[in-house]
Amino acid sequence: MPILYSKHVGSEARRLSDQILAEIRQHVRSLTEKIKTNPEDAQNYLLRAQRYCLLGETKNVIADMEMYVNILVPLDEGNFLEVSGKTLP
Repeated sequence: MPILYSKHVGSEARRLSDQILAEIRQHVRSLTEKIKTNPEDAQNYLLRAQRYCLLGETKNVIADMEMYVNILVPLDEGNFLEVSGKTLP
């Protein structure tokens, strides 16, 4: 059980946590709208990935970071990406 929900944590701390999480979710919704409007803006994917990380949504973090990288470093037949010393097509 997370410490936030233990008997040692007061209701005010839980309310504050809920408020913070609600604000983060609102940021995610706002960034999603920005991405729909301008899907080629890599910065919005990075920012949304950071919010997903705070929410513990690992699959969404990975998906947005992949989009971020793909926008910054578009791969075609002439480009190769080097990761950890290995060349990837």
